[in-house]
Amino acid sequence: MYTKLNEIETKILDIWKDILELEELTLDDEFLKIGGNSLKAIALQVQVEEEFNIEIEMVDMFKNLTARDLANYVFTKDKKEYFQIQPAEKQEYYPLSWPQEWVFFMSYFENKMTNFNLPLTMVFESELDLERLEKAFMLLVQRHETLRTTFDFVNGEPVQIIHEDIEFK
Repeated sequence: MYTKLNEIETKILDIWKDILELEELTLDDEFLKIGGNSLKAIALQVQVEEEFNIEIEMVDMFKNLTARDLANYVFTKDKKEYFQIQPAEKQEYYPLSWPQEWVFFMSYFENKMTNFNLPLTMVFESELDLERLEKAFMLLVQRHETLRTTFDFVNGEPVQIIHEDIEFK
């Protein structure tokens, strides 16, 4: 893919500009001094791994804080096939993962598992628009399958069911 160091430097600068939302950068600007932080470093790590088909440890990201240093590091790395998790095919139900199974059985048989419940009370100092609040929650539920997932038994085995739509009030 990239065979020359200057091609790598150019692409890394483009990635930095995108992540840091800057138009002008030099190869010797330091990531943390020009607006980078740990969250942006994670985004940088992911994009560099995808772009160059390599694997980089976060510690190496912080050892190579200029685009020049990172390009030199990338240039020395062996290519690795980048693996991206693909969504599962649509099914009526799915088997539980080991952690889901553990929580399910603890909750179902012991009826004591409340570790994952997070009670919260909020006081609003102005009038609450319940319609807008409900709509915001519905958008969250529509966006995230985990919020539309229920658990049941099929042929004596616990399974998860991801619903297309659920009613939320």
